[in-house]
Amino acid sequence: MFGMIPAGAALAVGPFSGLAPITLEGAVKAPGSVYVAGARSLSATIQEAGGFLSDADRRKIEVVAADGTVRRVDLTRLGTIPAVHPGERVRVSRVDPSAHVFLDGAVLDRGPMPYSEGLTLAQALQAAGPSPSSEVNRVTVSRTSPDGKTEVEVHSLYALATGSAVLRPGDRVTVPYAQGRNMSDRDLITILIVALALIALSR
Repeated sequence: MFGMIPAGAALAVGPFSGLAPITLEGAVKAPGSVYVAGARSLSATIQEAGGFLSDADRRKIEVVAADGTVRRVDLTRLGTIPAVHPGERVRVSRVDPSAHVFLDGAVLDRGPMPYSEGLTLAQALQAAGPSPSSEVNRVTVSRTSPDGKTEVEVHSLYALATGSAVLRPGDRVTVPYAQGRNMSDRDLITILIVALALIALSR
């Protein structure tokens, strides 16, 4: 048994309830306390808090034990399932937007991606991995200009086989999901061809 209690809310936990809090702070959608009966995975605990914000740093999550000991967890690493325990505090920091681009939507690895000079949209998508359920012809890149205005560009993955837009720090890339229909064999073959083209362009 567990549940999410928003930050600032009060909850009386009886001595026989068997529940204790794990507290979440920072770049999650619903900071607060998750009341649990025992250890559970860090990923499941963050999902209980609504998941990450788009600028959450998934590589440097701090888990603070009851005795003040701090351990740092990289949730982008494969092969490990870190656990958190009742009484611990989870801190999720935000990344520096001037050193990252952000990917969302129908990609396998959503969230911030470290920016390097000359990073292209094709390279970013190849690294993030488009999902088979993506709408491949309407990839948007949102960019905030120095005067605070948001500019939105729409790109087609089909066109990336011959070239690609160059990204800038802070850009937000969204790959929409296909809506209202199942993926056809043609769609899947197209995505495979585009993925191979992205790999070739990134070399």
